[in-house]
Amino acid sequence: MGEAGYLCVRYTAKAPNLSFRVRCFRAVQEATRRHPEAANVKTWIAIGHSMGARVSSAVAFLSDCHIDACIFLSYPLHPPKQEETLRDLPLTDLTQPLLFVRGTRDSMSSPAPFEQVVGRLAASRVLVHTVEGGDHALKVSKTFADNAEALEVVNTALLDFVMSIVARSPDLNHTTKLVGAGREVTASEGNKQMRQKCSASPKRRVKRKCA
Repeated sequence: MGEAGYLCVRYTAKAPNLSFRVRCFRAVQEATRRHPEAANVKTWIAIGHSMGARVSSAVAFLSDCHIDACIFLSYPLHPPKQEETLRDLPLTDLTQPLLFVRGTRDSMSSPAPFEQVVGRLAASRVLVHTVEGGDHALKVSKTFADNAEALEVVNTALLDFVMSIVARSPDLNHTTKLVGAGREVTASEGNKQMRQKCSASPKRRVKRKCA
């Protein structure tokens, strides 16, 4: 995303506690708001992998975080082999556009409970990008080439989604901020042109660590 010209913040939270990570996200976001490069940021997209996806869901539910969309990479919908123990709150109450990226071999996102939860989402727009053969880490095989190819497709899906969020904004010249993240996301001709334009933009990334 940074290479495409979007301002990105990536942070590390050491503790596995969800509430701590949510507090960490809020602290990072507040610090980012004061950063000179974020002066024109009007759109915030939360992205996270696994527990980071749960954090993205939690902060998107908080009105003062002003999250405009979420990208969930391998959302851990349930513990392995415990499909009845769903982690679907506040996920099902979110109204922002959502993109799920999930592997077909993910032990924390079995097809039946995933489809059931998707059917109950209140989100205004839900997209699902499926990585065929992908595990929880979105790896499709033991070979670097296969995994790199799958990751490239995932990156394209993420970029298409982000650009679609920007295109829906009344101000197409504003900066977008990403923090963190059958119905595959596909690029329209307009998005393809925008991607080509963004590919020449310099990378801008701010890193934060939360102990």
